[in-house]
Amino acid sequence: LIESRAFYPSVGGLEMMAQELGREWQSRGHNVRIVTVTPLDGEPELEDLDVRRSPSSPGWMGQMRWADVFFQNGVSLRSLGYALLNGCPIVFRHPDVLRPINGGFDLRNELKRWATTLGKNIASCEAVAKPIWGETVTVPNTVRPIFQDRLDGHNDEFRSGLLFVGRLVSIKGVDVAIRALRILRERGIEQTLTLCGDGPERGAVEQQIREYDLAN
Repeated sequence: LIESRAFYPSVGGLEMMAQELGREWQSRGHNVRIVTVTPLDGEPELEDLDVRRSPSSPGWMGQMRWADVFFQNGVSLRSLGYALLNGCPIVFRHPDVLRPINGGFDLRNELKRWATTLGKNIASCEAVAKPIWGETVTVPNTVRPIFQDRLDGHNDEFRSGLLFVGRLVSIKGVDVAIRALRILRERGIEQTLTLCGDGPERGAVEQQIREYDLAN
C-alpha cells in the first residue's frame, strides 16, 4: 500500500515517484494500491494502477488489513495511526529534508522525525538522510525519460536560455534563479529564463518578476 498525498493528475516529482514505483512493483508480480487525497478534478482515472482517493477511517483500516507493507511517499502523521493499530510494517520515503518551517522549533517537524523511528527509511540523498532519526538507507531518485533522442536536424547550438521545470514551492529556489537573472542583466549578460510549473508560490514568483522588471 502506497500513500502519496500528492498524486496524479497533479504533476511533480512526488507524484511521478509514486506512479513509477507502483508500476515497477506491479511488473514484478506484487499487488499494489495507491491512496491519495488528490482529487481527479474531471481527469480520467489511471487504468493501470489501483488508486483509492480520500478513503474514510474504516476504509483506511481495511487497506491496512489488506497490506503487507505500508509505504509512505513522504511522512504523513494523519495516516500513521492506522498502520500502527494494524501492526502493518512501515517504510518512509523522504524526498525533502525534514526541517522546521521558518527555522526554530517546529512541533510537527519533530513529530515526523520521531515517527521515522517506527519503520524503515529511504532518503533521496545524504543531505536528506542526515536529520532522520530512524534506520535509513539512501536511494537516489529515479527519472522518467521523456526525450530519448536529440531533436532531428539540431545540435547543441540550437539550445538557448535557462529552463526551470518543477513545482513552484519555496524549497525549489525559483526566487534564487530570478535573482541570478537580474544579476546577469546588471552585468550586461543577456539571458532568458523559462519557468514551467505551478504551485502555491506562483503569485510570489510573478510579483518578484514584476519588481525586478524581468517580464520580458
